[in-house]
Amino acid sequence: MTEHVNAGNAAFVDADYEASLQHYGAAIAAGGSADAYSKRAAAQLQLARYAEAAADATASLKLEPTLKAHWRAGQACFALHQFEAARAAFADAAKLEPSSRELKRWLRKCDAEVECATGAAPSAVMPPAAAPAPPLAPVTDSSKIRHEWYQSSTHMVVSLLARGVAKQAVSVTFGEATVDVAIKLEGGELYELSLHLYQKISPADCKWSVSPTKVELKLKKLSPGKWEALEGSGEEKVHAINAVPSEAEEGPA
Repeated sequence: MTEHVNAGNAAFVDADYEASLQHYGAAIAAGGSADAYSKRAAAQLQLARYAEAAADATASLKLEPTLKAHWRAGQACFALHQFEAARAAFADAAKLEPSSRELKRWLRKCDAEVECATGAAPSAVMPPAAAPAPPLAPVTDSSKIRHEWYQSSTHMVVSLLARGVAKQAVSVTFGEATVDVAIKLEGGELYELSLHLYQKISPADCKWSVSPTKVELKLKKLSPGKWEALEGSGEEKVHAINAVPSEAEEGPA
């Protein structure tokens, strides 16, 4: 089962989410661990398969109530407009990490959506795997765009979660230790992000892409190693990678 999870992690880092689903699925078939379900939920989220992500996160939580599984359940339910269920999941995550500013921000977003909801209140029950995800409109409010990241020994991958962005509306500039992104949203608003990176990168080897749900930046590290953070001053602080090959790349935590 471990080899399937490691293969899924490697595919996830390479943004081959369909392949990562297959590997995590094989791990689940071999033993059905909470970790495998949670990581498959992360891959489902990347592919905007929110109902499936909610189902996998729920399966993971039944086996082991981890922070990441609660978080992914919340993200999936929020995308499905199940705001009360999302809030419950983020509240459970906050019990495990009460100092998280990101979780507090998600809780505020859920509260705002519940307050603004009209008609029947959203169900607090996790949606079943068969529930269809509603169409998602392009993002028009820059304040609703957030970014997340993960890494391997050689790359940092940054995802800007922005739906329905046209490739021609995106501008990305890679510097020696900086990244600047500008996105012109529908409606004319401009979203801008400037990152001052923890360590230097190789601009010529960096890439970016646009999918229906996000803008993804793949940053090539100038020196292999594990960064302690995405941003900051990490001179002489990068950890050397001494792990065995199967652990050299990190998938979703």
